[in-house]
Formats: sequence, structure tokens, C-alpha cells
Amino acid sequence: MNKQQDSGILPWVLLAVPVLWAAAIAAYAYEDGMNIFDPLGRFTVLVERPFAISWKAHTPKFMLVGLPLYECGAALYFSTKRTGAPARARLTFFASPI
Repeated sequence: MNKQQDSGILPWVLLAVPVLWAAAIAAYAYEDGMNIFDPLGRFTVLVERPFAISWKAHTPKFMLVGLPLYECGAALYFSTKRTGAPARARLTFFASPI
């Protein structure tokens, strides 16, 4: 029998680094008074030069929003991950009368 190995937390921590970097780029593109669409044009230019950013006052806020969004995505992934039960067993659980 094939048993799927759990890879642990390390890949998820390593994938959080690009999320934080993207949040820093978004914070660098943002200025006070902008709406949601204004920084999009600047963001695409800044992604072409990802090391040409600096720390701004909004950077921690953007990172604190980016990490929970990433965690929600990871939680959604783990909640929809297959349990290993046969498909018939999963379907009978939902088809059973109350």
C-alpha cells in the first residue's frame, strides 16, 4: 500500500518568503490616497525589479495582511486534501439521510 508522506511545515515556511516579498513590493507601490487600482500599474513595474524596493511605513501592515491570507490558503488546501478513503465511502457520508 502506498502511504502518502506528510512533508511537514518546512515547505510552507519557505513558501511564506515569496508571500512576504510580494507584500513588501505591494507596500512599496502603495502611497496614501490611492485606491485599489492605482498601485497595480506600479506593482507590475516593481515586480520586474524585485530588489529595487525599500522599507516604507505601510510595509508591516501589508505583511500582516499577506501572512493571514497565505495561512487561509494553506488551510483551504489542507481542508480539501484527500483523506485516503475510497470515493464510495466519501460519497455515502454525504448521501446518507438525516
